[in-house]
Amino acid sequence: MKILNCIAIDIGISSKFVIFIVLFLTKLTTSTATSSGVLNAKEPIEVVFLIRSQTASPHNQLGQQLKVNLTRQAVQLPPDYNYNIKVQILHELFNYPGEWTLLHIIPHLLYAHGAKETTTTPSSPATSKLTKQIDNGMELITNLTRWIIFCEETTSVNVRQLMDRLMEENHQEPLFLGHPLYDREPTIIHHFAFFENPKWFPYPMLGAGIVFSRPLLKSIADIFSHHNKQQQHQPPLLHSEFSIDAGHELARFIYDNVQMSEPDPAEEESEEDEAVRPVKTATTSSLNDSKSPDVTIYYRTTTTTSRQQQQQQNELHTHSPTQPQASSQPPLTVDNTHPHPPNDDGVDNASDFRHPNEIIDDDGRSKVLPSARKQKKKTMQKIILKKTSYICPEANWETGKPKHNKACVMYANIERTAGAAMPESCIPAKRDEIYFAVKTCSKFHKERLPIIQSTWAPYAKHIHYYSDVEDANIPTINTGIVNVEMGHCAKTLQILKLALRDIENHNNKNNNKNGNNMQNNFFEQKESHQIRWLLLTDDDTLLSVSGVCQVLGCYNSMDEIYMGERYGYRLHAPDGFNYITGGGGIAFSLPTLRRIVQHCSCPTPAAPDDMILGSCLHTLQMKALHSAHFHQARPNDYPSERLKHDRPVSFHKFWQIDPREVYHQWFYEEDDRMLLREAKDIIEEVNHGHGHPIQSEDNINYYHKNRNLLAKPEDIHDLNVPVSLIATLHQHSKERHVDL
Repeated sequence: MKILNCIAIDIGISSKFVIFIVLFLTKLTTSTATSSGVLNAKEPIEVVFLIRSQTASPHNQLGQQLKVNLTRQAVQLPPDYNYNIKVQILHELFNYPGEWTLLHIIPHLLYAHGAKETTTTPSSPATSKLTKQIDNGMELITNLTRWIIFCEETTSVNVRQLMDRLMEENHQEPLFLGHPLYDREPTIIHHFAFFENPKWFPYPMLGAGIVFSRPLLKSIADIFSHHNKQQQHQPPLLHSEFSIDAGHELARFIYDNVQMSEPDPAEEESEEDEAVRPVKTATTSSLNDSKSPDVTIYYRTTTTTSRQQQQQQNELHTHSPTQPQASSQPPLTVDNTHPHPPNDDGVDNASDFRHPNEIIDDDGRSKVLPSARKQKKKTMQKIILKKTSYICPEANWETGKPKHNKACVMYANIERTAGAAMPESCIPAKRDEIYFAVKTCSKFHKERLPIIQSTWAPYAKHIHYYSDVEDANIPTINTGIVNVEMGHCAKTLQILKLALRDIENHNNKNNNKNGNNMQNNFFEQKESHQIRWLLLTDDDTLLSVSGVCQVLGCYNSMDEIYMGERYGYRLHAPDGFNYITGGGGIAFSLPTLRRIVQHCSCPTPAAPDDMILGSCLHTLQMKALHSAHFHQARPNDYPSERLKHDRPVSFHKFWQIDPREVYHQWFYEEDDRMLLREAKDIIEEVNHGHGHPIQSEDNINYYHKNRNLLAKPEDIHDLNVPVSLIATLHQHSKERHVDL
């Protein structure tokens, strides 16, 4: 700078021109730095949005709307925002059953589309079914990619503000950002992970969106790639072959397998202090959250016998008091060491547990060879979800001081009702358009069926109980299939056949009735709805009839719909498939029901019914349609924030809960409101010329009685309400359960 000033003075150049020259030389130096591995400053920062959606309507429409919205926001970014925003919908990139799990497609996002450092992975169901866009060499993730953002079709994103927030994060670290959820207790849907204390482990709410830095994405891809090279015929590093909760399984895989090494502060000690000292332990801590528990690692000597090695491998590594001991987690190791617990006094006195490079000198003192010092002092850090203030479960503002009062820039659209996140075109289905088939057996006639009959059954227009025996007191329908302890495949297929026959007889009867008599009165017309759906449930399933009506109203009953809570089986393998788990309820449109009856069969009577149905429909190229409103487990098996966001319509299992109380807490109010609303609509139509006016408020109050009274026939003569109106509102008696 001084030289330039001297030149400027000598030749009379102004100071502004000198500054211009300096800036020009600086930019020129920066632009030529790419040869040494530094990115060109003019290159844009790439951010990739990946939308998790489904091919069926209306999900696909919502996904497309979000894609258009994000693209529009990206185009409107100011010129000084040097970003290249890419937006893709996952099911358009991958024709693969496991794209919804995220974990199973992450390795293939870095599949060799031109990224030189990425190693080509072996062929797999995902890579073999990529779309032409990927096959033609489109580089989705490149060296310029800084952030990968996964979101749902209903996630709201402010792109500009999100970019501002991410500028504050270190993209060179393996970051995992989102809004955390926590389990309240060990649960089967998470494979009982961290069963001693599951409350500490955070996993992301996918609806709010999650953010990966590129180093984290590449680490996961490298783990799968290395595993495939070493063990091509072995399943990947998963805890189960079942995929249930994508967010939890993704977070647990990262926690178990992705680590980051950092130098130990003790590395700065003098060599004199290092020469002779006791063997110390190293601990692992979370990169993203200081609250995660530490895991202690112990070293072993290379002189340990093979028998001792086997014994040490079978021991669990030592945990801090808050760390759950999960036998499914592989022990953390440093320098190929194995865990060994200390003695009761906390000191490891085992002579055969030393650093691999530890030696004993002539004076009996322990020394560590200098070449091993650096390796010994490394600390492996686990990666867990980092909570951010700008990724939220819903749109709100944080309370506190003004500097903390930041808006949520990416959040989940909360659902006040079961269909609130769906398009306005969703019109709830009618109660008499849904046929409920309850699968039971004689063992549970007195134990479970009374609970169903006193909770949600009175709100269903058509409900039938299918059992292994006929019981007129309920009543039940005998399927003719002997009950088995597990699977129930033959019984379930028989139920679907009998139910389809019942539905078609009902629909044909109504068609003939309407064709022969065009002068039906108002109430007869209200009774003439066709049955369009079948909902198959277990005898320990609690559900909201109102909620089911709202969910089904968003779909076309003429399409092939197979819907409920989606599970995946062996999605890492070519024979993997998705299926709808039966406990939460399975919804079938009639076209789907007909295909099942025509094409599906059971390998054995005790085969798992829901999995066999899923496998059969997968073979028929019919996709399992996921609805977050159906639940295979109990309310306490899910985070409360998740239940608040995805308004439930079903729960499963009566184990360790009061099922009547659960129904009253979650479903009663909506079901009762549905019945009252239906009564008001009918009375309004009656008052507009379809019959004698009904004016008494007592008649409305009658329909709003406690749900337990709905199962009891009332004396209608003193109510001044037409008998046909009572029939329309479906007063349940034992006879009404067999009216088909």
